Amino acid sequence: MSAACTLTKKPYSCNRCRKCFADGSNLSKHVRFSHTGEKSYACNKCCKRYLRNSDLKRHMRKHAGEGSRKCDSCGAEFSSEESLGAHQCGKNK
Repeated sequence: MSAACTLTKKPYSCNRCRKCFADGSNLSKHVRFSHTGEKSYACNKCCKRYLRNSDLKRHMRKHAGEGSRKCDSCGAEFSSEESLGAHQCGKNK
């Protein structure tokens, strides 16, 4: 354990970047998300894989047709209002 982790009372440290964590499960998540690129969550409809379960859930809404937003100018579809707002097409240029 590093001295910095001892001072912050976070006894678990990443051996790759030395970031400190209060518990081992957060360290495990950190390693998986930040260092391995492991994508544990797979779509059972199209086999796309995601790092986080929340990303898979957002993706699954596309298959269910939930929450789709369509651009009035070009017809492109988006899964969120934010994505539609960020979309650049002829109307926004």
